[in-house]
Amino acid sequence: MIRSCCREMILLVAVVLFASTTPADGAVYFTKKQALEIAFPEVKTIEMEKLSLTGKQRRRVADRAGAPVRFTSIPAYIGVRDGHPVGYAFIHNVKGKSRPITFMAVITPAGKIDRVEVLAFRESHGYEIRYPAFRKQFVGKGMEDPIRHRRDILNISGATISCRAIADGVRILLSLWHEIYGVGAEVP
Repeated sequence: MIRSCCREMILLVAVVLFASTTPADGAVYFTKKQALEIAFPEVKTIEMEKLSLTGKQRRRVADRAGAPVRFTSIPAYIGVRDGHPVGYAFIHNVKGKSRPITFMAVITPAGKIDRVEVLAFRESHGYEIRYPAFRKQFVGKGMEDPIRHRRDILNISGATISCRAIADGVRILLSLWHEIYGVGAEVP
């Protein structure tokens, strides 16, 4: 009888603890260091370059992305192997319904999305954007793709704002990559 009561009590405590830490309450899934290890798993050198955009560059990035650019500087993390870049990672915050969503986009040297990871989600709804099925939709996309929710990015019911925010953010980061590192990148 006592053992049964203890098991029930332990189960109740576990349920309460789990319920209080569900993704719906917001969570940090990866630190910057962990995210960069995921971005460049077999690279020993990751260089950080702080990109500062002029007003002209910000306008070009926004025009190309079709979304406002709300930052003037952002770090670029460049995975380097044998003296050549193997990818570019950007960690960026986009506005969710009321709180920021922190995500990382990794872009190949050819200007295509290699992966998208959600590092922190702080909203009460829409955390499903961190699921692989949603994030994989971005892989292989470049500036020639729409990268728009409900066009080539499927929406998640109940997470429309989050889906739109990540799609806009990915387009902005691709546009930024194109501006700074792409073939024929313009001088500030």
